[in-house]
Amino acid sequence: MPWDKNPVYLVIFSILFKTKGADNYPLRLSALSVPRTPSERLRSITFANMALKTFVKVSGINNLSDARYCSGMGVDQLGFSIEENSPNYTDPDKFKEIKNWLSGVAYVGELDAQNETEPGNFNERYELDAIQVSNPAQVVLLEELGLPIILKMDVSMITGELLASLKTRVDYFLIESAYEEPLSADILALAKNYPLVSAYGFDSSNVAEVIELGIKGIALQGGNEIGPGLRDFDEMMDILEVLEIDDTLDSR
Repeated sequence: MPWDKNPVYLVIFSILFKTKGADNYPLRLSALSVPRTPSERLRSITFANMALKTFVKVSGINNLSDARYCSGMGVDQLGFSIEENSPNYTDPDKFKEIKNWLSGVAYVGELDAQNETEPGNFNERYELDAIQVSNPAQVVLLEELGLPIILKMDVSMITGELLASLKTRVDYFLIESAYEEPLSADILALAKNYPLVSAYGFDSSNVAEVIELGIKGIALQGGNEIGPGLRDFDEMMDILEVLEIDDTLDSR
């Protein structure tokens, strides 16, 4: 079936163009050649260069749709679960396949288990730019990998003493919460002295204000595709659109 007659692609393009308009959405179709194979069809969709107003990491990437959208929007880091027992595990072959389509973004290997993971050949298998752990004890164990380390912690576990003890070992602290709550005054006070990236306390209605409170940036969560090549970007899109730098203002 010709690619421009495929109902899956027609649905995707109609949704994107209705949402942003063909001239504004950061996707453009090559008019020079008609892609024939699945790989050619995917490569025919290219992203314009985007930039965001703050540091953004997207965790739990497990599909090309999320990865390409985030990379095109100017996200700084993409996180992939590299634990084999994780339900969101991305094996090295799939990781490399996704990575081959991307540029301009850093790759984070995510270790969510609380056990003290011994250093393995993570970097050899994945060629990572950073490693993320969820247990402070893992920070020391994984230092020998020579990669920047991100420590993810629930906000209830955050103390000034803990941050101070790990400040020189950790690239930044990713804080999350099981509840919908704003960033507290205590957390914002800590953000003045420590690099905190928040995964909570914001949505599209207030993220522009939250990033001005002194935090290093924000963290978003990737999701599963609803079908092959299909992904509902509504929530992520709303937030990233608010953070998108308007190039038209610079050109005036």
